[in-house]
Amino acid sequence: MSSKFSGRLPISKPNPLRDRTPGYTSKPYRDSLRRETVAKRQLMIERLQGIAIFLGHFRLPIIGLGIAFLTIFVLSLLQNPWLDGDDWLIPALLGMCWSLTLYSFSQLFAAVPPRAADDASWRIKLSVVTRRGLLWVLALLMGCLSLALLVLSYEMLRTWLCAKRQRR
Repeated sequence: MSSKFSGRLPISKPNPLRDRTPGYTSKPYRDSLRRETVAKRQLMIERLQGIAIFLGHFRLPIIGLGIAFLTIFVLSLLQNPWLDGDDWLIPALLGMCWSLTLYSFSQLFAAVPPRAADDASWRIKLSVVTRRGLLWVLALLMGCLSLALLVLSYEMLRTWLCAKRQRR
């Protein structure tokens, strides 16, 4: 008895209609999506490293502005005769917060570990994945912090400007 079935399944040709259906995704397509997602995550970390390196060139001015804002903030709190009351308290606080955020960003993402080679040992791969994962979490936290600081800056400057307008 000879049959046409030899024990192996026939290889199906790619079907554009089947591959575009919403419920069906082939394994190679899913793998390529997974690789693209991983590449985008890594791209985000490398972009943050580029921004941090750029901010690293301005590290000394950022520190200088932070110290200047801290000085103005302390002098405003101590009711120094050079500063008229607490007029500069809110801008000094915001400037100090932004300079601290920029300095932290430039320090956190300046050194991103490169991806581990495929032939590296599992310990090295685990170490690199852990460090890059922590940097990814820190990037999300830094984004949330920046958004919160942006909203805080808007509200505080709006309050400060309204108070200055009412004093006149």
